[in-house]
Amino acid sequence: MWDSKNDTSVTNGAGGFMDESYSVQTPAAENRRTESNCIIPVTVKQLYKGTPDKFTVSGHSAKLVCIYAVVRKIDIVATKISYEIDDETGTITAVRWLETEDRDDSIQVNKYVRIIGSLREQADLGRYFFILNMEPVKKLAHVYSHILEITNMALLEEQGTENVNDNEVTDGLGKDPSIILQIIRNCSDEENGIERNDLVSKLPSNITPAQADDILEFLTSEGHIYTTCTDDYFKAT
Repeated sequence: MWDSKNDTSVTNGAGGFMDESYSVQTPAAENRRTESNCIIPVTVKQLYKGTPDKFTVSGHSAKLVCIYAVVRKIDIVATKISYEIDDETGTITAVRWLETEDRDDSIQVNKYVRIIGSLREQADLGRYFFILNMEPVKKLAHVYSHILEITNMALLEEQGTENVNDNEVTDGLGKDPSIILQIIRNCSDEENGIERNDLVSKLPSNITPAQADDILEFLTSEGHIYTTCTDDYFKAT
C-alpha cells in the first residue's frame, strides 16, 4: 500500500493509496445521502471518470469533494499556484487562484495535503481541481480514515446492487434487469437520469457492459425506461 521507494511519510513526504477499481457512492444512511452542499471523499481516478460540468459520484451530485494526495510539484505565477498532486490512483493539477500576493508556505513538495474543491476544465488548463481549501496533513491517521471511508462506500454500493431479492424482482424481469432498473430508479438526477458509463460502474461483476447494453435495450423496448438528453442517459418511467 505504501511506496517505500519514495521515502515518504506525513512529516517527510507521503505514501499513497491502494490501487482501486471501484466507484464511490455516499453512505447508505439517509442522513448521509449526497447533496450539493456535502463534501464527498474521492480519489484522483474518479475525477477523470466524471464530467466537470456535471460531476457525479455514484449518480449523486458532487459539487464539493475532498482529496488526500501528495504534492509532487509546485508552480507559481502571478495569478495562481498550480500543484501537481498524486494519490497513486492518478495525478491531477490542483489550482489555487491568487487574490493577493500571499502564498501558503506550509504546502511543500512530497508532503500530504488535504484539499476541498471541485472539478473544473478550461481550454488553456485542461481538466484541473479547483482549490477552495488546502492544508497540510499532520496525522497519518487522517489519510487512513479517508481510504477506509472510500472503501466502505464502495462496499455499501456493491451490497446495494447485489442484495436484490426475489421480492424486488419487478414484473418477472429477472434479477439482472431488476438490478439495472433499481439503479436507474435510484438516480438522484431528476432531469437527465443516469449516464450509461456511470450505471455500468455500479453493476455487480457478473453483469458485463455488453449484457448491460442488451438489458437497457430490453427495458427501453418494454417501456420500463427511456432515454433523455442523449441516447446514453436513462430514466425510469
